[in-house]
Amino acid sequence: MTVPTASERPVRIQRATVAFLAAMVLLFSMAAPASAAAAPPGTIPDAALAKMLAGVGFSGDALVTALEIVWAESGANPRALNPSGTRGIFQFMPNTLADDNCAYDPVCASQAAYRISKAGTDWHKWETFTTGVYARYRSRALAALSLGGVDANLIHVGLTSLDPQKVVYQAIAGLLYSMDRLVLTEIEKLWTPMVTGTDDLNGSTSLGSALVVDNSHLRNMWGISLAIATGSLLVMLFILSAVLWMLRSAIGVRHDTARNLVYFFATVILMAGSFFLVTQLIAVDNALVSAINGQVTIELRALPAYQNLGLKDPSTIQEVDQLLQAISLFLVGLFIGLELIFLFVIYFIRLILIWVLVVLAPFVLAVGILPGARGMVIYWSRLLIATVLLKFVNVLVFMTFVLMGATSAAGLFNELLVLTMLLFMILVPGLLFRAMAEPHLAIASAQETWSRTTNYAPLRAAGGQLLSRLRRS
Repeated sequence: MTVPTASERPVRIQRATVAFLAAMVLLFSMAAPASAAAAPPGTIPDAALAKMLAGVGFSGDALVTALEIVWAESGANPRALNPSGTRGIFQFMPNTLADDNCAYDPVCASQAAYRISKAGTDWHKWETFTTGVYARYRSRALAALSLGGVDANLIHVGLTSLDPQKVVYQAIAGLLYSMDRLVLTEIEKLWTPMVTGTDDLNGSTSLGSALVVDNSHLRNMWGISLAIATGSLLVMLFILSAVLWMLRSAIGVRHDTARNLVYFFATVILMAGSFFLVTQLIAVDNALVSAINGQVTIELRALPAYQNLGLKDPSTIQEVDQLLQAISLFLVGLFIGLELIFLFVIYFIRLILIWVLVVLAPFVLAVGILPGARGMVIYWSRLLIATVLLKFVNVLVFMTFVLMGATSAAGLFNELLVLTMLLFMILVPGLLFRAMAEPHLAIASAQETWSRTTNYAPLRAAGGQLLSRLRRS
């Protein structure tokens, strides 16, 4: 071991001191908390970006998503230009905005994104959202909100500050919004078969094949009805002809049995073709519906007249006047929902009534051979026509109001238009049934049939002569 000389000792002490100080500086720098990284040149700092997006209207989870979209799309660079032509912090495509320069203006672009995304509730036009890339920036977005002065604990409430009044507003609005989404979603399931050209013959309806005419169960029921009606008619004709023949042999009353046979065969042929005739009538109704409608499904939310009836997302409601507007819209929507439920009941009754009329067709036509039964056959025919064509008339009313709504952008006018349309669609069935098939007509026809059958002139005359001859003897 070499002992350092007197001249070497100060140099070694100096080197050791410098090394010790450098180690301490490095140690303290590692232990100290890291400060926020400066934004890259040309990009918007995170805190400033959070404040700007909140200033244009984004709040709650929508604000978090907006931050994530900006970083995923452009890295918060207002001058970002993609080779595909998208530009600005939100990477708008050319001609998306009225002024293309707006895409390069952070505030203008943010306002446009707020409008296009429907207050941050629909980001499906941004590819980074649909692919899920935006979610990588979640922690950074929450940190930016904290730096920007937005309380991260209130982010799911959608408020920038804990204002009890606004919390109450948004709680009520959230309840109304959820009820609106739930009620309208269920109503849309019943909407299509009522207002579109779904075919009653082949079962293409959301209510299933059990409520359509071209159904094996209904055909079997009609076949049984036809057999019973034909048998009953044959027995009735046989008994009537036998009685008249015996009376003719006993007292010489003449009656044309051949004419009864002609009536019988003509009636049986008409009864056998009743199912075909009904299906052809329904085919005509479906053709008319398809001709004026021209589409298979109609989404209730997509109607021009209905678009102004939807409730706002609760995170966008900040003032009491907005809450009152939401409540009024909800009440309008609830009234529409009740009308649609009533329409569904009418539609359901219509299908059931078609079933009943089809099954009764052989019996009604068989009864038509009796004296005075013409009124009952006419009643059945009018009721069948009114029931089958009910859908066509309602679709005609529906399409008329839809076309009227498409020509107007006035929210209040469209709301009144929807209510009036549904009111007409409710009144139409009542007017048709009252005008085409009033119940008292059937009762009067049945009474007339019974009276004229029991007082059948040939039978009554023959019976009177037979009783007179018996008394003389």
